[in-house]
Amino acid sequence: LINKIPLFKLVYSSIKDLMAAFVGEKKKFDKPVLVTINKENTLHQIGFVTQEDLTELGLKDMVAVYFPHSYAFSGNHFLVPKESI
Repeated sequence: LINKIPLFKLVYSSIKDLMAAFVGEKKKFDKPVLVTINKENTLHQIGFVTQEDLTELGLKDMVAVYFPHSYAFSGNHFLVPKESI
């Protein structure tokens, strides 16, 4: 019944996916990493690995990392070289 209400379906599915990413059996954000953003200024950022193997995309030395925003349900998803982690 919930999936038949257009706007409610969008909000419900988004919140459900977000909660499943942090809690539950199939957590997606269970591997925190420290990524070097700028080596000269020793600037680092904390993120979560979402995909370690990107060979299907032709990016064998890259890792997908999610950087959440503070106090929000949003963030940035970047492909980062493995040597920066």
